[in-house]
This record gives sequence, C-alpha cells and structure tokens, in this order.
Amino acid sequence: MRSGADAARGRPSEQNELAGFGNDNDAQQHARDQRMLNITPDTGALLAVRGAAWAHATDHAHDLRQRAWLACATWSKNW
Repeated sequence: MRSGADAARGRPSEQNELAGFGNDNDAQQHARDQRMLNITPDTGALLAVRGAAWAHATDHAHDLRQRAWLACATWSKNW
C-alpha cells in the first residue's frame, strides 16, 4: 500500500488529466451547482501528505475514515 506522500507525488499525468477535465467542465458550466470547483494539484498533494501524516501520527484510521465519509457527504450537498 502506498503512503499518502507517495500517492501525492505519483502519477502526475493523471493529476493533470483530472485537473484539465475539471477546468474544461467548469469553463462550460455557468451554474455553480454544475461546476466541479476543483482544488489545484498542488493543494491536493498537500492535503494527501497532511492527511497521511495525521493518520500515521495519531493512528486513528477509523476516525480518518469517518472524517473522509463526512467530507464526502458534506461535499455532495448543494451549497
């Protein structure tokens, strides 16, 4: 299993492809609820590293899964 830092550094072509897809979508969509509102690849890498460091330092994998689920559930709501 790869660490968060390895995953953040790995596969830059996929990161760029996803960022490009999101940017293209956002350029075509004018309604906020239809836009992806992406974070940048650099921010994603930082979040992956910080999240992995937090999970490793505290060893609360269950809590991390709960927070990830909550973040996904919150993100799916229309703001």
